Amino acid sequence: MRRRGSNASLASLTSSGTGATGIISLASTASTTATGAGGGTGRTFPEKMMDLMSQTTDPTLPTYSPCVNWLPHGKSFIISDPDTLVNTILPRYFPKSSKFKSFTRKLYRWGFRQISKGPDSGSYYHELFQRDHPELCVKMSVHYSDKELRTQADNAARRGGAGGAGASGGGGSGTADRPQR
Repeated sequence: MRRRGSNASLASLTSSGTGATGIISLASTASTTATGAGGGTGRTFPEKMMDLMSQTTDPTLPTYSPCVNWLPHGKSFIISDPDTLVNTILPRYFPKSSKFKSFTRKLYRWGFRQISKGPDSGSYYHELFQRDHPELCVKMSVHYSDKELRTQADNAARRGGAGGAGASGGGGSGTADRPQR
């Protein structure tokens, strides 16, 4: 799958596979219980994002906001006002996301890609995140880079948690630095 900054169009992304490392699938463990506006425990990022999209893109609802919208085909969405999204919408769904860059980093981690060419340029796309098929988002997986996996293992080792080999001191990219799953 192409990374951000690539010259990808929606058509090229729909036919490509994934080559990421550190994939964790949550399809079988995702809970469907929710509390509040989508900030319930046990819900995955894509499920909360689907709640956000369904509640903020419907003009008949009081939670409507024009800062984020589905494109007409319903396969990608565009953020037209990042400031309003961060200051007004995100705190309701993702209380820990206080910066737009952190939010987009999380989108990329979950496999969303920003379209850089064609009529959908600037929108975010994932083949399992579609307006008319919210049931697909539970099949999405989180993708951690080797660096993120090593950082998680190091942090777990510092806390004394059982997270793998941890602080081995080497900076290598071997599997000894990855946390056990």
